[in-house]
Amino acid sequence: MRARIQTITRKRRGLADIVEKDIDAPALRVGRRPDSHIFLADPRVLLDHATVEIDAEGPIVRSSGGARVLFDGRSEAVARVRPGSKARIGHYELSFASPPPGLDLMIGIEAAPLTEDRKSTRLNSSHIPLSR
Repeated sequence: MRARIQTITRKRRGLADIVEKDIDAPALRVGRRPDSHIFLADPRVLLDHATVEIDAEGPIVRSSGGARVLFDGRSEAVARVRPGSKARIGHYELSFASPPPGLDLMIGIEAAPLTEDRKSTRLNSSHIPLSR
């Protein structure tokens, strides 16, 4: 599978930095492990949190070992994704878009903005799941 990953970093005044990288791999590893294809620096993200694969019907995301992933607002272990789908892992949002010619998959990654309830309930270390 050939995929383009866009990491989006928002700045003040609505500006954004976008860093793109193309990856050629049978599946994309998503997690907190430094060698993950999609690295998410959040203590709530497991070392090996999920994988993104493509089968005959298109892209599919599988969470690993009971990891929490929200797909379009619903917690699911496995989800078929299409352009416009969104997955939430930790405080990151993965947005799936139509890939340009020559690519099989395009994913935008952005740290989700803090909502008022998340600002008032900062991460408590006693609620961090332990990675295996």
